[in-house]
Amino acid sequence: MVNKNFQNEHESQSPIMSVSEAAQFLRITVPTVYAWVHERRIPHRHHGRRLVFSRNDLEKWSEAHAVAMLEPLTFPRNEVNQLHRNRHKHSKTMRSLKTERTADGSIFSDEKEN
Repeated sequence: MVNKNFQNEHESQSPIMSVSEAAQFLRITVPTVYAWVHERRIPHRHHGRRLVFSRNDLEKWSEAHAVAMLEPLTFPRNEVNQLHRNRHKHSKTMRSLKTERTADGSIFSDEKEN
């Protein structure tokens, strides 16, 4: 009898993966794997009628599709405060406008009467 843990470890390290193993490896659903194969978005092979994936090819593909991180934007604190004040002032102005649609469909704006 083969030790089940040994068998699972061996299968998880196999260089060739099934559709479900590839989905699990990429952390996507099986239908997504089939869609990406159909769209030729991921590397795959056919062994007869069986669809298989190379672990090495998928690792390389995944690395090639990694998104590079951008440096975070930093503003001096006084600029952030000014941006916030301007946004707040703008929203108060927009709320004070009264907008109506005229009979011909054009838009008419006027300040609210207090």
